[in-house]
Amino acid sequence: MLAEIKHRKSQINTVVKSGRREEIRIIKLWRQQKALDFPSFYLELTVLDALSGKRIGDLANNVWSVFEYLQDNFARARVIDPANTNRSIYRGL
Repeated sequence: MLAEIKHRKSQINTVVKSGRREEIRIIKLWRQQKALDFPSFYLELTVLDALSGKRIGDLANNVWSVFEYLQDNFARARVIDPANTNRSIYRGL
């Protein structure tokens, strides 16, 4: 149980420290509007992958970059669990 709590805290810290909370919030609203069945944490990590190397604070361009990533790269992307880099998460989604 303690290991599971530490694992979840590590996952939360990854998202909180990313500086991408606004982009994540917008993409989650889009997910909700489109009624997509997409786990929150997986979506958060996907947004972080999509915005790797992008400037923080460029909200409109960053959100557009996430949509481009979903269109062009998502199907073959491998999302890694930040608390266990040897593990890919939701691989079958």
